[in-house]
Amino acid sequence: MTPDWTVLSPDGNPVMFVEVHTDQPPRETFARQRAWKALEQRIAKIPVGVVLVLKAGNMPPTAPDAGTAKKVAQEVRRRLLQSPSTSSVTAYGYTFLVLADRFGPIASQNGLLAQFAGPSGVAGPVDAARLARAVNDKVRKYAALADRYDVPLVVAAGAHRFTAVDLDDVDGLIAGERTISFQFNIGDAFIGAQKINLAHPPQWIMPADLSALLWIDNQPPFAATARPNAQARRVVPDSLAELVSPSP
Repeated sequence: MTPDWTVLSPDGNPVMFVEVHTDQPPRETFARQRAWKALEQRIAKIPVGVVLVLKAGNMPPTAPDAGTAKKVAQEVRRRLLQSPSTSSVTAYGYTFLVLADRFGPIASQNGLLAQFAGPSGVAGPVDAARLARAVNDKVRKYAALADRYDVPLVVAAGAHRFTAVDLDDVDGLIAGERTISFQFNIGDAFIGAQKINLAHPPQWIMPADLSALLWIDNQPPFAATARPNAQARRVVPDSLAELVSPSP
C-alpha cells in the first residue's frame, strides 16, 4: 500500500515518491501468438517452397487449437503436394493464399520447405490511452500520501513491446495530436479500425497530483525521459527535470 520507491534526502526524509507501471497487452495476446506459431511450425515441415498468408476478412481470424492446427497442416500439405502451383488452399475454415510476384511464387525463407506468415496476434491500433488511465489510477491511489509529506509524486512508466506504445504516442496523447497509429505485419489479415474526432482528438490532461511522468524505453540502453507536469501542485527536482528531451 506504498509507492514502489521512496527517494530520501541525505538526512533520511522523503523527497519524492515514485510509482512504476508497465503497459501490458491483453493476456489473450500471448495465447494467440503461441497458437499461430504452432501452426507456422507445422506448415514449415511441408516440402514445397511457397509462402502462405491468410486471406483477408472483415473479422480477426481465430487462432486454431492444437487439434485443428494439426488437421489444417495436413490438409495444406495434401493440397500443396497435389498441386504445388495452386494459388490458394482452403482447410477447416481457413483460406491460405500463395504469395507471388511477376516471376512466380515468392521464395520461402525455409528454402525448399513451406513458410506460413501467420497473424502477429497484436495487429491493430496503437493506443497510449490505456497507459494514461493506469497512471491516473496510480496517482489517485497515492495522492494523499504525497500531500501528507508534501513531496512530488512521479510515475515511471513503460510499455511491453507487443503494445507498440512508445514515447511519441504518449507525447501525442498529451498534446492532443490528430494522429492514428496501427501495428501489423505481412501475415495480418485484419488490423481493425479506429475512429478519431479531428476537431476534438483524445488528449491526456495530467492530474495535478502527478508531478511528472518518467518514460522508460523498453529497449537497451533503457533510456529514461521525464515529462514534467506544468500544472502539477509540486514540481519535480531539477535533476529529474533535466531528463526532458525535445518533444517531437
